[in-house]
Amino acid sequence: MSTEIAASPSAKLDHQAYIWQRQWTPAVSAAIDHVKPDLSGLRVLALQFDPIRGWTSPSAIHFTAFRDVPVVLVVRLEQLPAGDGQGETLNQLMALLSRWRAGTSEVRGLEIDFDSATSQLARYAEFLMELRARMPKGYPLSITVLPTWIESKAFPALAQSVDLLVLQVHAIQRPPAPLFEPNHAWQWIARLQRATEKPFLLALPTYGSRVHFDVDHSIIAVESEQKLGSLGAAGTSEQYAAAPVLFAFVRELEDRAPAGLTGVAWFRLPTTRDQRAWSAQTLLAVIRGTPLESKVQSELRQSAADSFDVLLHNTGNMDGELPHRVRLHAECRAGDGARTFEFDLQAKHFLRSSAASLPAGRRIVVGWVRCVALEGSDVELVW
Repeated sequence: MSTEIAASPSAKLDHQAYIWQRQWTPAVSAAIDHVKPDLSGLRVLALQFDPIRGWTSPSAIHFTAFRDVPVVLVVRLEQLPAGDGQGETLNQLMALLSRWRAGTSEVRGLEIDFDSATSQLARYAEFLMELRARMPKGYPLSITVLPTWIESKAFPALAQSVDLLVLQVHAIQRPPAPLFEPNHAWQWIARLQRATEKPFLLALPTYGSRVHFDVDHSIIAVESEQKLGSLGAAGTSEQYAAAPVLFAFVRELEDRAPAGLTGVAWFRLPTTRDQRAWSAQTLLAVIRGTPLESKVQSELRQSAADSFDVLLHNTGNMDGELPHRVRLHAECRAGDGARTFEFDLQAKHFLRSSAASLPAGRRIVVGWVRCVALEGSDVELVW
């Protein structure tokens, strides 16, 4: 690797995770319980502002979920306030801190997530300095940093206005460029080190997105967990954070120990309800350095003398691709597919109709069949 990185004597990394749900469910609390022994903190979307909807907060947050895990409150701004709006914004942020401090003793700081235009960085720094002056002592202020800011003359002053930087190195380049590219991440780390000595976290992805394109290849929308329905798009492209790529990158972070890097902030904490995110088992394997392996196996569940449910079970720690075909070597009289599989009685197989993956630790039903003396060895998975 030709990129020159200033190294630190310590190779230990802290791992944190973002919680970005707008509505809390039992799945969110369960995800926190699952991973928090391996995390040094959570960065929780607590407040959001956009010019159309105004101020909004996630609903039904369970403060008890944060027991024994430090929390940084994240405020997402779609627009930087001006004039009287700046005073209102500062009041909203101070009220937010007060509400959360009353709900949990684990609050440890505040993060502002604002995708500022580079030309507005000086004004953004002024806003942050006023916010920093208003915040209670002992509560660090951090911001999300886009790589495009780093070469700006205004960036050093922006960095000085806060206590910690969170460098985002995913979803920076326009599709069809990869969601995450290790070589670019190393280049941005080196540039950040040259621009400032402020400590920083590195924001890394655990998710995937479907990008909707128009006929001229312009992006109409990006769909993650919230389904957007029909958009009249001329085409789509799926983008994923490949777990093996991130696994190798984190191991290299540990080996090279970039100076100023205090840890990794994973965007975002996956739940069992997510459709385009890693499983919690995969995230934990990447954090712990446990070798990744997908083990998609077939199972049978007998419901009557000659009736069986056919299942797939991923017993590995990495999400795995579903087989293209599930073939049955037995005499079958009837059957039907489920989910993304269709059953062909004549061919005696279940055929996958669209690409899909099976999260680590999960089971799905492929379908049901009526067969004579069907056994586990009669089921063949074909990729």
